[in-house]
Amino acid sequence: GGAAASSACDPSSWINPGDVRHLYRIGRGQFGDVFLASARFQSQERQVAVKMLPLVGSEMIETVLRRFDAALFACQGLKGVSVPLGVSMKNGKVCILSPLYEGSVGGRLAHLPDNRLSPSEALKYATDIAKGVLELHSRGVLSLNLKPCNFLLDPSNDAFVGDHALPLLFSGCKSFLDFKFYIGTPNYMAPEQWSVETRGPLAFETDSWGYACSIVEMVTGKRPWEDKTPQEIYNLVVLKGDRPSVPSELPAAIQRVLEDCFEYDYRNRPDFRQILATLTSKQTKIGLVIEEDDSHVRVRLPRQQIQSYSRESRKLCLWKNPLQAGDHVTVKKSARRGCWRYTPHNAEGVVVEVDREEIVVRVKFCSSQDLWEGSPDELELVSFGITVGDWVHRFTNEDHHYSGSRPSCVGIVHSIQRDGELQVAFVGCDMLWTGVPTRLAKIQPLRVGQMVRLSCCARGSPRFEWPCKERSGRITRIMPNGCLVLSSSSWKSKERWFGDPAQVELIERKKYRRTGNDLLSSLHWGLMNPMVFALGVLAGVLLG
Repeated sequence: GGAAASSACDPSSWINPGDVRHLYRIGRGQFGDVFLASARFQSQERQVAVKMLPLVGSEMIETVLRRFDAALFACQGLKGVSVPLGVSMKNGKVCILSPLYEGSVGGRLAHLPDNRLSPSEALKYATDIAKGVLELHSRGVLSLNLKPCNFLLDPSNDAFVGDHALPLLFSGCKSFLDFKFYIGTPNYMAPEQWSVETRGPLAFETDSWGYACSIVEMVTGKRPWEDKTPQEIYNLVVLKGDRPSVPSELPAAIQRVLEDCFEYDYRNRPDFRQILATLTSKQTKIGLVIEEDDSHVRVRLPRQQIQSYSRESRKLCLWKNPLQAGDHVTVKKSARRGCWRYTPHNAEGVVVEVDREEIVVRVKFCSSQDLWEGSPDELELVSFGITVGDWVHRFTNEDHHYSGSRPSCVGIVHSIQRDGELQVAFVGCDMLWTGVPTRLAKIQPLRVGQMVRLSCCARGSPRFEWPCKERSGRITRIMPNGCLVLSSSSWKSKERWFGDPAQVELIERKKYRRTGNDLLSSLHWGLMNPMVFALGVLAGVLLG
C-alpha cells in the first residue's frame, strides 16, 4: 500500500495519505475522477485538485510512480504548465495533487449558448497553450492529452497545460477493471497513438494533432468525431485516413498550419515552434527571410496569394530543420546540381556562414579548398555518412524505451542532433531512439512495391502473425518506424498484415536482357513455325 508506494517515489513529491482529505468530485475524465480536496503542506492547509487514477496492478504502481517522478522533475519551473504538487495513495489508487484553477476552456465552452468561442478568443487560448506545450517539449516531455478540458484557466483568463504526460504513465499497464488504457483521449488521438508498435513512434509532433483538434472544437463548438465510438474513430482516422475539417472562420495562415497538423505521417506535421511562429506572425512581408535569431527560414506571402497556396509548396512555409554555422552537411540527392555540380558525390562539408541578406549558406567541403555557396534548402544535416530518411541497422539491441517484445534492429533515421547523435524510429520503440552513429550501420532501404518473405531465422517466432510463414507479400505501405504493411500478391485477395523489416528478406526478380538479334530470332520463328506446319499438312494431304 502506501508504505511501498512512498518508497517508490521521491520523498519530496510524496504526500502522506492522512494529510489529504477529499471533499467532493468536480470532474471525470479519461484517466480518472477529479476531486476537490484539502491537503496539508508543511503544516498549512490549502485546497487542491486531486486526480484519482484508475486502479492498476500492485506490481505496476511502482512503475507508475517512477514515471510520475521523472515527469514532475522535468517540469519544475515551467510557467505555462500546471505542475503537480505531489502524489499520494487512496484506496489502492494513485492520486496526483495539482493546483486548483478557476476552471478550464472546456468548462467555459459548456456554458456558452453555442458551445464555441470567437476566433480571436480561441486563438488567444491557442497561443497560451502553444507556449506551454513548447515549454514541455523543451524538457523532453510529451503531453499526449491536449483537449479543451485540460486547458486550465487562472483569474487573469490565461490558459495553462494540464494533465500532461498522463497517458505515458500507464504504458504497458493493465487495469483490474474492464477498462482499456488509451494513449490519450480517442477523439483527440493521432494515428500513431492508436498503435504505437506498428504506427509509431510517439514524437513532439504527435501533440500537434490533439492541439489542432482542440482549436477546431473551440471555434466550431463540436468535438471532433462527436458521437463516435473509439472503434469508429479508429476506423476513420487510422484505417481510412480521415481528418477533422478545419473551420473557414480562421485566418488563412492558421487554416494551413492546422491542416498540416492533421497529416497522417507525423514527420509532415509542424512542431510547436512552427505553430507558435505562425500564430504570432503578421504575414505581411513578401519574400524569403531569415528570422532574427537565425532559427529558421520562412516564406511569407502577401495576403492575396495565401488563398492560392498549394500543398506542394507547403513545406517551404516554415523550415523545420534550420542550418547553423558549424553544422555538418551534404548536398541532397534531389537538389539541382547548379552551384553544387562540381562538388564530389556524397561529399560532407561544414557550414561556415549563413548569409541573412542573400538567403544563402557558405560551405567548406572536406575534399575541396574552395568555399561553396548555395541555397540552404538544397543541403541536409549528415553524421558519419548518415542522413535523415536513411535505413539503418543497430548493432546492439538494448534499449530502455520499450515495453513487451524487444525493439526491431532495423529502423529509419528521423533527425540528426547538433552534437551528431541520431534519432531513429524502430518497430517496438514507443519513442525515438537516440544514440551515436557508430552504433548503427547504413543499409539498403525497402520500398513500396517490393516483394518480401519471412526470413528463415524469424519463422520460429515472428513479431507479427503471417498468414503463412512460407508466404510472400508485397509492400503496400511503410510506416514512420519502418513497419511494413504487406498484402497478398494475388489480385483476388485483399488480405493485409504487418511485417518487421528486420525479419524479412527481399525477393529479387530476375531480369533478362534481350538483344536485337534475340528479338529478330523470336519474330522470325514466331512467323515461320506456323507456315512450316501448314505446308507439312498440305504436303501430307497431296501425297495421300
